Amino acid sequence: MNTVLSFVTFAIAVRAGVPYLLASCGAFALGALNGYTLNRIWTFRSGPFTRQGLARYGVVQGLGLAANTLLLVGLVEVIGLASIPAQAIVLPAVSVLTFALNRGWTFGPAVLSEAGGAGRPSSAFPRSFWWGRRAESYARSPGSTEAR
Repeated sequence: MNTVLSFVTFAIAVRAGVPYLLASCGAFALGALNGYTLNRIWTFRSGPFTRQGLARYGVVQGLGLAANTLLLVGLVEVIGLASIPAQAIVLPAVSVLTFALNRGWTFGPAVLSEAGGAGRPSSAFPRSFWWGRRAESYARSPGSTEAR
């Protein structure tokens, strides 16, 4: 959802005459602002708000913005691709990067311990990191809360 919001905002801004780098930064920031609460509550179900989680989210989004900007400049200035198709290529790749970092670090166990341990499992990268939440349920025997 944040990727779509960012891309649509970027495309509208560029078509309205905003320079592509300024449009990219603004659109990325809008997606990031929208994303923290949605990711914390819905995507990762990581429990209540924490300062550490918000700080980590800011670091991840900063890295994402830097990656987005560098890749976008490379495609537009070096390769000569138009800015909207270039952003359509860059934004999904950066979204995968920030999703992985948020899943493993931002909403991970260190943040949960500050929040009282609610939410995700205790290992830094649980089995479900790459395979989704269902992978953990398949690894448990019926009626057991312990992983095999």
